[in-house]
Amino acid sequence: MSATTKVSSRTEVSRTFHALLTQALEVPTSLETLSAQLQFSQHNVERVLPLPDEAPLATLIAFVEDYLQALPALLDTLEDAAHEQQMQWLVSPLIQKAQSYLHHAPVQALGVFGLLPRGYAIYRLLDEVNERCIQRLGLPVLPMDLTLSNLIVHTILGDDIGNPLDATANADAAVLLSRAYRGQSTRATCRQLTNWTQLATSASVPPLR
Repeated sequence: MSATTKVSSRTEVSRTFHALLTQALEVPTSLETLSAQLQFSQHNVERVLPLPDEAPLATLIAFVEDYLQALPALLDTLEDAAHEQQMQWLVSPLIQKAQSYLHHAPVQALGVFGLLPRGYAIYRLLDEVNERCIQRLGLPVLPMDLTLSNLIVHTILGDDIGNPLDATANADAAVLLSRAYRGQSTRATCRQLTNWTQLATSASVPPLR
């Protein structure tokens, strides 16, 4: 992945994340640090999903890079769709919370691997909000399944890093939705989510390839 990759970032959090990703890619030891961590966790990842026999490490590196690069566009699309469907009451607090996850990301020391936990935390927050909307309303905010991608990244990070991030995302999603639902009609919210079609065609999280 090149540091000059074009990304259309409009929300503050997507601009911040893209800037951090660009900085991470410019760290001379970034690829070396990422490769070392992926080599360490490769066996555990293969318990979750078989890797190709040819160049498994390169496959994991490409997945991590794609996973991070997809996030700014996903956040921008989420914000665009919120404006289109008048759902800023739900999405704006989510975007603001995601922004708070990016403080003090250690990209200068660790490169891309230093940004991975922050990207994972945001994806997990999106995933938790999605699951809670499905449980309450029967409809998702994001018409996509982030579970497998997030499981792979959790496995790469390990439980010592991944579990606290999961707990934070879970707690933050509960608070965000509790506040967001106040004064909102369930019927109106369901109608808004039913019309939420833009994301289905323009947002995606890359699979492990």
